[in-house]
Amino acid sequence: MDPGNPNVPRPASILSPIVGGSPTDPPFPPLTGASWVGPFPNAGIVPAKIGEYVYEFTFCLCKGFSNAKLKLEGLSIDPAKVSLNGLTLGVIPNSNAVTTISTTTGWIDGNNTIFVVVNKRINRSDGSQH
Repeated sequence: MDPGNPNVPRPASILSPIVGGSPTDPPFPPLTGASWVGPFPNAGIVPAKIGEYVYEFTFCLCKGFSNAKLKLEGLSIDPAKVSLNGLTLGVIPNSNAVTTISTTTGWIDGNNTIFVVVNKRINRSDGSQH
């Protein structure tokens, strides 16, 4: 969901790697097995509107599951809050350091949803808004 059209959910777009390096965006290291995502295919080039962008992933755990674990590693140009079934797990800050968020609690039988809410809050000093 994006602030420009908040009532129409759509899939996230996989973007070309973002290298950062402007005065407000330090260079980001590669994160093996990961992809940059954005609200539209050229979000790393065309400015995105300021606001909250909600990314969600829902999956099912069978009744009686055991030992469920989450280890999420991420980088973000803008602060991103990570939650599981409404329980806040942590924040990925605007940083060129990898942030790891882990949990073994908060799981439920049936559908579970991980939310990543990115707070696109500022224009970059180079004039971009990505």
